[in-house]
Amino acid sequence: MAPIDRREALRAVGSAAVSGMLAGGAQDAAAQATGVQPDPPRELIPNGADMGSLFPEVERLVRRNEYPCSFLNDRFRSVEEYRKAGREIVRNALGYQPALVSAAPQLVDRQDLGEFIREKVLFSTSADFRVPAYVHIPKGLKRPAPAIVDLHSHGGMFLFGKEKVIDFGNNHPVMTEYHKVNYAGRPTRVCRHYDRRFHVR
Repeated sequence: MAPIDRREALRAVGSAAVSGMLAGGAQDAAAQATGVQPDPPRELIPNGADMGSLFPEVERLVRRNEYPCSFLNDRFRSVEEYRKAGREIVRNALGYQPALVSAAPQLVDRQDLGEFIREKVLFSTSADFRVPAYVHIPKGLKRPAPAIVDLHSHGGMFLFGKEKVIDFGNNHPVMTEYHKVNYAGRPTRVCRHYDRRFHVR
Protein backbone atom coordinates (compact mmCIF):
# COMPACT_ATOMS: atom_id res chain seq x y z
CA MET A 1 0.00 0.00 0.00
CA ALA A 2 1.42 3.35 -1.06
CA PRO A 3 1.95 5.83 1.81
CA ILE A 4 -0.51 8.73 2.06
CA ASP A 5 0.03 12.13 3.58
CA ARG A 6 -1.85 13.60 6.54
CA ARG A 7 -4.31 15.58 4.42
CA GLU A 8 -5.37 12.50 2.49
CA ALA A 9 -5.84 10.56 5.71
CA LEU A 10 -7.98 13.29 7.26
CA ARG A 11 -10.01 13.61 4.08
CA ALA A 12 -10.66 9.86 4.09
CA VAL A 13 -11.67 9.90 7.75
CA GLY A 14 -13.99 12.85 7.20
CA SER A 15 -15.66 11.24 4.20
CA ALA A 16 -16.14 7.98 6.07
CA ALA A 17 -17.62 9.75 9.07
CA VAL A 18 -20.25 11.40 6.89
CA SER A 19 -21.12 8.34 4.83
CA GLY A 20 -21.00 5.44 7.26
CA MET A 21 -20.89 6.56 10.87
CA LEU A 22 -24.08 4.80 11.95
CA ALA A 23 -22.83 1.42 10.82
CA GLY A 24 -19.32 1.88 12.16
CA GLY A 25 -18.05 2.67 8.67
CA ALA A 26 -15.98 5.58 9.88
CA GLN A 27 -13.54 3.38 11.74
CA ASP A 28 -13.35 0.86 8.91
CA ALA A 29 -12.74 3.55 6.29
CA ALA A 30 -10.10 5.24 8.46
CA ALA A 31 -8.33 1.94 8.98
CA GLN A 32 -8.32 1.26 5.25
CA ALA A 33 -7.09 4.78 4.43
CA THR A 34 -4.32 4.94 7.05
CA GLY A 35 -3.49 1.30 7.63
CA VAL A 36 -3.94 1.83 11.40
CA GLN A 37 -6.42 -0.47 13.07
CA PRO A 38 -8.71 0.99 15.77
CA ASP A 39 -8.26 0.05 19.42
CA PRO A 40 -10.01 -3.25 20.15
CA PRO A 41 -12.99 -3.01 22.49
CA ARG A 42 -12.27 -3.89 26.11
CA GLU A 43 -14.23 -4.17 29.30
CA LEU A 44 -13.41 -1.45 31.82
CA ILE A 45 -14.10 -2.54 35.38
CA PRO A 46 -14.10 0.08 38.17
CA ASN A 47 -11.20 -0.67 40.54
CA GLY A 48 -11.30 2.22 43.01
CA ALA A 49 -7.82 3.44 42.01
CA ASP A 50 -7.11 7.10 41.22
CA MET A 51 -5.28 6.01 38.07
CA GLY A 52 -8.39 4.34 36.67
CA SER A 53 -7.69 1.94 33.83
CA LEU A 54 -3.92 2.51 34.11
CA PHE A 55 -3.74 0.90 37.55
CA PRO A 56 -3.41 -2.74 36.36
CA GLU A 57 -0.51 -1.77 34.08
CA VAL A 58 1.28 0.14 36.83
CA GLU A 59 0.71 -2.71 39.26
CA ARG A 60 2.15 -5.15 36.73
CA LEU A 61 5.29 -3.01 36.34
CA VAL A 62 5.69 -2.71 40.11
CA ARG A 63 5.48 -6.45 40.60
CA ARG A 64 8.01 -7.02 37.84
CA ASN A 65 10.61 -4.79 39.47
CA GLU A 66 12.39 -5.22 42.76
CA TYR A 67 12.96 -2.31 45.11
CA PRO A 68 15.93 -3.22 47.31
CA CYS A 69 15.64 -0.01 49.33
CA SER A 70 11.98 -0.48 50.25
CA PHE A 71 11.16 -1.11 53.90
CA LEU A 72 9.06 -4.01 52.66
CA ASN A 73 12.22 -5.71 51.42
CA ASP A 74 13.35 -8.63 53.57
CA ARG A 75 16.91 -7.26 53.84
CA PHE A 76 15.99 -4.91 56.69
CA ARG A 77 15.60 -6.55 60.09
CA SER A 78 14.67 -3.41 62.01
CA VAL A 79 13.52 0.17 61.54
CA GLU A 80 16.90 1.45 62.70
CA GLU A 81 18.70 -0.65 60.09
CA TYR A 82 16.35 0.73 57.44
CA ARG A 83 16.94 4.32 58.57
CA LYS A 84 20.70 3.88 58.48
CA ALA A 85 20.59 2.56 54.91
CA GLY A 86 18.13 5.28 53.90
CA ARG A 87 20.33 8.08 55.21
CA GLU A 88 23.28 6.74 53.26
CA ILE A 89 21.22 6.58 50.07
CA VAL A 90 20.00 10.16 50.47
CA ARG A 91 23.52 11.45 51.17
CA ASN A 92 24.85 9.70 48.09
CA ALA A 93 22.02 11.11 45.98
CA LEU A 94 22.68 14.66 47.20
CA GLY A 95 26.39 14.30 46.60
CA TYR A 96 27.16 16.49 49.65
CA GLN A 97 28.99 14.74 52.45
CA PRO A 98 30.99 17.22 54.50
CA ALA A 99 33.30 15.87 57.16
CA LEU A 100 31.85 15.60 60.64
CA VAL A 101 32.77 18.47 62.94
CA SER A 102 32.05 19.42 66.50
CA ALA A 103 28.98 21.66 66.85
CA ALA A 104 31.09 23.99 69.03
CA PRO A 105 28.07 25.93 70.34
CA GLN A 106 28.67 29.54 71.32
CA LEU A 107 26.38 31.85 73.28
CA VAL A 108 26.56 35.33 71.72
CA ASP A 109 23.55 37.11 73.29
CA ARG A 110 21.14 36.68 76.21
CA GLN A 111 17.98 38.69 76.94
CA ASP A 112 15.55 38.57 79.86
CA LEU A 113 12.07 38.95 78.34
CA GLY A 114 9.96 38.49 81.44
CA GLU A 115 8.47 35.01 81.23
CA PHE A 116 11.45 33.56 79.43
CA ILE A 117 15.09 34.03 78.51
CA ARG A 118 16.04 34.37 74.85
CA GLU A 119 19.54 33.20 73.96
CA LYS A 120 21.20 33.59 70.59
CA VAL A 121 23.64 30.80 69.84
CA LEU A 122 25.93 29.83 66.98
CA PHE A 123 26.84 26.25 66.09
CA SER A 124 28.69 24.49 63.28
CA THR A 125 26.98 22.19 60.80
CA SER A 126 30.15 21.73 58.74
CA ALA A 127 33.64 23.16 58.53
CA ASP A 128 32.19 25.90 56.30
CA PHE A 129 29.00 26.98 58.06
CA ARG A 130 28.14 28.47 61.45
CA VAL A 131 24.37 28.56 61.96
CA PRO A 132 22.62 31.13 64.20
CA ALA A 133 19.63 30.08 66.31
CA TYR A 134 17.46 31.51 69.08
CA VAL A 135 16.63 29.48 72.17
CA HIS A 136 13.66 30.40 74.36
CA ILE A 137 14.04 29.10 77.91
CA PRO A 138 11.12 29.36 80.38
CA LYS A 139 11.98 31.06 83.64
CA GLY A 140 12.27 28.75 86.62
CA LEU A 141 13.18 25.70 84.56
CA LYS A 142 15.28 23.47 86.82
CA ARG A 143 15.39 20.18 84.92
CA PRO A 144 15.43 18.94 81.31
CA ALA A 145 12.15 19.57 79.52
CA PRO A 146 10.66 18.94 76.04
CA ALA A 147 11.71 21.35 73.29
CA ILE A 148 10.21 22.47 69.99
CA VAL A 149 12.37 23.19 66.95
CA ASP A 150 10.69 25.94 64.92
CA LEU A 151 12.20 26.14 61.42
CA HIS A 152 11.24 29.15 59.33
CA SER A 153 10.28 28.84 55.68
CA HIS A 154 11.38 30.99 52.77
CA GLY A 155 8.58 30.56 50.23
CA GLY A 156 10.33 32.88 47.78
CA MET A 157 10.67 35.64 50.42
CA PHE A 158 14.37 35.57 51.25
CA LEU A 159 14.56 39.01 52.85
CA PHE A 160 13.08 37.62 56.07
CA GLY A 161 13.80 34.36 57.86
CA LYS A 162 13.79 34.21 61.65
CA GLU A 163 11.38 37.17 61.71
CA LYS A 164 8.69 34.91 60.24
CA VAL A 165 8.42 32.75 63.33
CA ILE A 166 9.77 34.97 66.12
CA ASP A 167 8.24 38.25 67.24
CA PHE A 168 11.18 40.55 68.00
CA GLY A 169 8.84 43.35 69.07
CA ASN A 170 9.76 45.77 66.30
CA ASN A 171 8.42 44.07 63.19
CA HIS A 172 8.50 45.28 59.63
CA PRO A 173 4.93 45.96 58.36
CA VAL A 174 5.32 43.05 55.92
CA MET A 175 6.02 40.70 58.83
CA THR A 176 3.15 42.09 60.88
CA GLU A 177 0.78 41.16 58.05
CA TYR A 178 2.55 37.81 57.61
CA HIS A 179 2.03 36.95 61.29
CA LYS A 180 -1.60 37.99 61.05
CA VAL A 181 -2.32 35.85 57.99
CA ASN A 182 -0.27 32.77 58.89
CA TYR A 183 -0.20 32.68 62.71
CA ALA A 184 -3.37 34.54 63.71
CA GLY A 185 -1.09 37.36 64.87
CA ARG A 186 0.82 35.13 67.32
CA PRO A 187 4.22 33.91 66.14
CA THR A 188 6.55 32.10 68.52
CA ARG A 189 7.23 34.47 71.36
CA VAL A 190 6.13 33.40 74.83
CA CYS A 191 6.83 30.15 76.68
CA ARG A 192 4.04 29.26 79.09
CA HIS A 193 3.86 26.49 81.67
CA TYR A 194 0.76 24.37 81.21
CA ASP A 195 -0.23 20.92 82.41
CA ARG A 196 3.33 20.17 83.57
CA ARG A 197 4.67 20.68 80.08
CA PHE A 198 6.36 23.65 78.45
CA HIS A 199 4.72 24.91 75.30
CA VAL A 200 6.14 27.53 72.99
CA ARG A 201 3.37 29.92 71.96
